[in-house]
This record gives sequence, C-alpha cells and structure tokens, in this order.
Amino acid sequence: MPALLIQTPEVEKSGAYDNMSEDWGFTFVIYQKLGKRNKAELVDECKEICDDIITMVMADIEQEILPSLAPGTNEGLFGPIVDDIYGWGISLSIVDAFNGELNPEKWLHLTPEP
Repeated sequence: MPALLIQTPEVEKSGAYDNMSEDWGFTFVIYQKLGKRNKAELVDECKEICDDIITMVMADIEQEILPSLAPGTNEGLFGPIVDDIYGWGISLSIVDAFNGELNPEKWLHLTPEP
C-alpha cells in the first residue's frame, strides 16, 4: 500500500518593489515496500499517483483555490531506503503575487501626527 510523505515548504520572495511574488516550494514522495513485485512496476505506480496529485493541484489552480504553479518540477526515483522501500518524489512550487504595499496605520512612526 502506497504512503505519502510531504516535506515542509520553503517560502521565498522574489522580484522588486511593485512586482514581487512569493514562492512556496515543497516536495512530496509516494513510496511503498517492494515486496514480491519488481522495482519498475512499483516506481511506475508511485509516479502515476504523483502525476494524479499534480493534476489535482492544476485543477485547484483552474478553480482559483490555489494561485499558480511555477513552471517545471524536479522529480525522480526515491530509494531504496530501509526494507526495500522505493517510490517517486516531486518538488514543485506554488507562486502568488506579494502585496508589498506599506500600511502606515500598522507602523506608528509612519503615521503623521495630528
């Protein structure tokens, strides 16, 4: 039976002034024990599940539940680790605009005195 491992996201801001964005990069892995199957079949099954997850992320973007997906992914074989566990891992990023507008009401030293 496959399992899902999600690694903690990294958040980065990029761009300049009025054109900044935030990028949430994360990795997930679908993995399972080899057992009596061959490795190629197991990895293909794990990759297919990963592709289904990306398809669902894209559907969420289309329905505006998530902002947008950064172009490209890093993917590949995961394992072997202990007890003949193998899988497929994917790193990707969700990107959204960053509102860097300064709100003087939040910063007393920027609010003009009456």
